[in-house]
Amino acid sequence: MMKENVLEEKVAELFDKLKYCEKNIEKHFVEIKDDSDKLVGYLEPIRSSKVAYNKKIIELLAKWRDENQSAFPTRFKVTKEGTKSWLSNNVIKTKSKILFMIKLLNGDYVGHIGLATFDFKNKSCEIDNVVRGVSSAPKGLMAHATRALIYWTFKNLVLEDVYVRVLYDNGRAIRFYEGVGFIEDSIVPLTKKESDGRIEFIEAKENDSIDSNFLKMRLHKKILTAGPSISKLEVKYVLDAVKNGWNENWNYYLKKFERKLADYIDVKYAISASSCTGAMHAALIAMGIKPGDEVILPDLAWVAAGNVVLYVGAKPIFVDVDVDSFCIDPESIKKAINAKTKAIIPVHMYGHPADMREIMNIATEHNLVVLEDAAPSLGAEIDGKKTGSFGDMAAFSFQGAKTLVTGEGGMLVTNNEKYYQRASKLMDQGRDPSRTFWIDELGLKYKMSNIQAALGLAQLERIDEFIEKKIKINQWYRKDLEGVKEIRVSSQSDYCKSVHWITSIIVDDKIDKDLVMKELKKRNIDSRPFFYPMSSFGYFNTNVENKVSMKLSRKGINLPSGLRLNRKDISWVSSCIKKIIKKIK
Repeated sequence: MMKENVLEEKVAELFDKLKYCEKNIEKHFVEIKDDSDKLVGYLEPIRSSKVAYNKKIIELLAKWRDENQSAFPTRFKVTKEGTKSWLSNNVIKTKSKILFMIKLLNGDYVGHIGLATFDFKNKSCEIDNVVRGVSSAPKGLMAHATRALIYWTFKNLVLEDVYVRVLYDNGRAIRFYEGVGFIEDSIVPLTKKESDGRIEFIEAKENDSIDSNFLKMRLHKKILTAGPSISKLEVKYVLDAVKNGWNENWNYYLKKFERKLADYIDVKYAISASSCTGAMHAALIAMGIKPGDEVILPDLAWVAAGNVVLYVGAKPIFVDVDVDSFCIDPESIKKAINAKTKAIIPVHMYGHPADMREIMNIATEHNLVVLEDAAPSLGAEIDGKKTGSFGDMAAFSFQGAKTLVTGEGGMLVTNNEKYYQRASKLMDQGRDPSRTFWIDELGLKYKMSNIQAALGLAQLERIDEFIEKKIKINQWYRKDLEGVKEIRVSSQSDYCKSVHWITSIIVDDKIDKDLVMKELKKRNIDSRPFFYPMSSFGYFNTNVENKVSMKLSRKGINLPSGLRLNRKDISWVSSCIKKIIKKIK
């Protein structure tokens, strides 16, 4: 962690470089880009020479200051000499202040924006002197310029927070900052002081009259779509694995993690893996899927499910999904079965179980094996029976965005001893367990480390806590967005218990999904589109038209659902969604 004095010195050094640079000044310009990532202008730092010699800059600043008096807490007769003096003494010579001119690509100056009031202990600063000087400046330019400065500040100054202060009756400015991603933080009462034609609103003391208010607005922290919960327990187990998990203890946490997860799912066997993809690859081989076989799977799912079918030389047959659960439609499975069909891979999409009762009935009737892609569905249930325990084999993912994380990693589970023995051998380079280093077939290297397993074990001991939080996040979204007719929030089918790994919305045909996501990004809110149908990828060499999959892909958005988010975070996201929908519909 950077110390206060070091950060202060870093800011002063960087600002001095910008203020006194006279050669190659363009390299210090900050690019301003629009929503399509097109360059629309620059932030040009005001340098000492500009103050001393450039009358145009002084005239513009004085003019803009005079025209925008009502936006400032201090009001006075503006002169060019006074502006020059302010720039020299209050900006150039002040170590922790800087002012940028907002410059179009044609060279015209249209406004300015700056940084001031640094709190080095809390790593924060104020965005100050935000003025649009030319009313004909391109629409949205000031917002793009403000975001450009925010990104530059976080990148170069190792800060964690920026804020603005705006007079409470300046509704236009408040709406502008809300659009950039600022939210109300606190209200500061102000009292009015007048002297020699100068009006100043200062922070009110106990017995002062309240003549106005400052609204302090902070940039809302970036809200990501995912993120784990790491506690002291995870640190304890991982540290122990690092210190002691070697030699005779090399697989201590691996064995404990495998056994505990098998017990949790209520299956006999579990094999830790480097990824869910690797686990599914080994499973298909273990179950005897070979070139020429056909495997039925949902079109709308992460591409790994389709790739592993190709890995073993089989042919993936993509079928449509259910519009409500986003999971494979059993009726679509029935229509796709033929003499070449050997397996089904149902995917428990976004933590919602596929209809495994019906799928297993179909598989039994047609003598097909079932591999559950249970990647994000740990803890999901149907009639009290957990996903991963229905099929012949199943694979889970512990990649960093999942509910339970090991960084990267997965787990293969089964009740079939034959499949278990076969997959175990394959995933250990094809070793003969009875002869040291003897390899009797081409194997795979899909192993998890003991250190990863230590993290996974600690996470598994907290899994009920995680699932409860995921369900609560979905409930918050559903409550907040109830009544917004243009969207549908992901829910739970009557036949199951979903773990709601990620809450999603489906926007209606009138709403541009990409525009919604762009508007969320402006407000520092991350989101993800739904997966593309796998049949749209050319290398699968297939020509199908799964209408539900295609529509969900075009209209689906994954919302922030990380375990560290709180009620206020979800409320903020929901309020932004409602404003965006109202704006663009």
